[in-house]
Amino acid sequence: MPQATYLTDDLQLLAGYSRELNEDSASYERLQWRAPHEPLKSLNGYSCIFNWRLMSYEFVSPSIQTVLGYSDEEFLDKGLKLFFQIIHPSDLEQFRDIHLCIFNYYYTVPAEERQKLVFCYNFRARTAEGSYRQILRQSSFTDISSDGKPGLEFINATDITNFSPSEHLTLTIHTLSDSGRYVLCFEKEFSEPTSILSQREREVMELVKQGMTTRKIAERLFVSVETIKSHRKNIIAKMGVGNMAAAVNVAGK
Repeated sequence: MPQATYLTDDLQLLAGYSRELNEDSASYERLQWRAPHEPLKSLNGYSCIFNWRLMSYEFVSPSIQTVLGYSDEEFLDKGLKLFFQIIHPSDLEQFRDIHLCIFNYYYTVPAEERQKLVFCYNFRARTAEGSYRQILRQSSFTDISSDGKPGLEFINATDITNFSPSEHLTLTIHTLSDSGRYVLCFEKEFSEPTSILSQREREVMELVKQGMTTRKIAERLFVSVETIKSHRKNIIAKMGVGNMAAAVNVAGK
């Protein structure tokens, strides 16, 4: 199953929906929201509305083209398939875990309190020109079904590349208190896959990135070829990939 399809189905299940949708109900829910008459504009960000029932975007502000180089029509047409394609491979590895935390917390909160939650996490997105931008995504559910499932999610995304050099993903969840202030109620940092490697494994990874063979790496580090083969095997296992080429791709060149 293609990765975009797998992740879409997985996120839909985490949100509490079955993969089997009722066509009439889906058509009805799509008509419940209309885009604002005046498009939302931002110099360094964009906004969108995501329909969790249909797993599709209902609205994307034109300013997304200023930030990422893709048109709002392209995002509306390709949806999550495009979104998953442009996320940095290392961040995509953490994407399901982030949403597992989001919905685990969401479903511990009484249904009538769920609209008070604000979810915030960062990720790297590839622009149409091929460079990566650090994006801060903040969202809340503006519509919740009668049985408490997420309906429409309002999202604000801001380009924070010039403010945050961090390559770690951090999720925070705030809730609106009775006093009208947002209170932090959950926080978790997600480490990059390479952070689970030992110092020597990271050295081997770096030399592999430089194009060195196993024998050349062994000579550089003054160890046996079999030792380097063992390090390569451990790197592949720890990063959950099939080979070193995939490990290098996930780590990001």
